[in-house]
Amino acid sequence: MINSTASLYTMRGFSINNLFSIAFTFIILLSVSFIAIFSVENYDASQPKKPKTIEETLKLIAENKLDITPLNITYDDFHGFHGGLTISIKGDGSITQKAIHTSIAPAINLVSNKNIHGLIELLIKEKMWLQVTPPRTAIPDETTARLFITYDVQTSEVWEWFNDMVDNDRMIKIKEYMITISTKK
Repeated sequence: MINSTASLYTMRGFSINNLFSIAFTFIILLSVSFIAIFSVENYDASQPKKPKTIEETLKLIAENKLDITPLNITYDDFHGFHGGLTISIKGDGSITQKAIHTSIAPAINLVSNKNIHGLIELLIKEKMWLQVTPPRTAIPDETTARLFITYDVQTSEVWEWFNDMVDNDRMIKIKEYMITISTKK
């Protein structure tokens, strides 16, 4: 009986292997269709695409297309022996400041949204998500100045040798601007 059925399909131009191939292809197409339908069903066009990099994040915030609240920008040149400055400005305007053996005016209560956007523009202009200082062995007692840009789970960290900041004219701009917008006059 099996041979006669197989012979019947073979006579009509089909083989058992062809039928299995067709059935397998049908199952694959059906599976892909279900995945596509459920993916489209759960898609929410009103939700903006999540940025993949700090660069994208900063540009979207600058264009007012992304909530600024989760943003945190921290400058830190603290050295265990010499002290230094750590200053953080959050997207909500709150400030954290720590200065040891460094003269700095007290922090204001909140940084204005306008000044935070000014800081974001400066970060974009200076491309502060890019590490440009090449690694080398530190000189004794030399420290680095570091900048951390954090948004939700994204983090970017760049650094410069503290003694080279003035010559590089990059990190020093960020430090000075952060001090200007976050301290009492």
